[in-house]
Amino acid sequence: MIKGRNVSLYSLEERHLEDVYNILMNDDIGCCFSTTYQEIRFGKLVEFLYTTEPGTKSKVFVIEHEGSNIGFVTLNNIHDIRRSAYIGIVGISPEHQSGMHGLDALRTLIRYSFDKLNLRRLYGHTYGDNVKMKSIYKRGGWKHEGTEREYTYRNGKWIDKEIWAVLRSEYKEK
Repeated sequence: MIKGRNVSLYSLEERHLEDVYNILMNDDIGCCFSTTYQEIRFGKLVEFLYTTEPGTKSKVFVIEHEGSNIGFVTLNNIHDIRRSAYIGIVGISPEHQSGMHGLDALRTLIRYSFDKLNLRRLYGHTYGDNVKMKSIYKRGGWKHEGTEREYTYRNGKWIDKEIWAVLRSEYKEK
């Protein structure tokens, strides 16, 4: 368990899969995937969550608040040589999105990544219209590094994908 201010992060176990799947299938979570939620079948959930680049590792954590699983985050493409990883705030249940739970989970995972895994760079993506996630990145000290224009088509329009990152040296200064 990794303890944050208001949330705790637990390594994904089989007992969490149904909660994670239900959060993933909720259209209101605002994820940034290269696939649609409906393409992911329950039996392929673990494989999907642990997908990484060759030569890298992954960790998946369930976000727990007051005894309930409210979401999950991933740490993918953990690269030992580059000492970098991709953080995905993959999903937080809609009833918990208005609080500080996403920011707390992000900060907790950053601290774990920099202090325990000795990483130096973390990066993530969000859709250009995901105001909540961009706000979480900004408040977490992340920098906008670029935009993949018209990355995906959703709800009748083309949506950009934004790339965000934070370096350990920048984060430690805060």
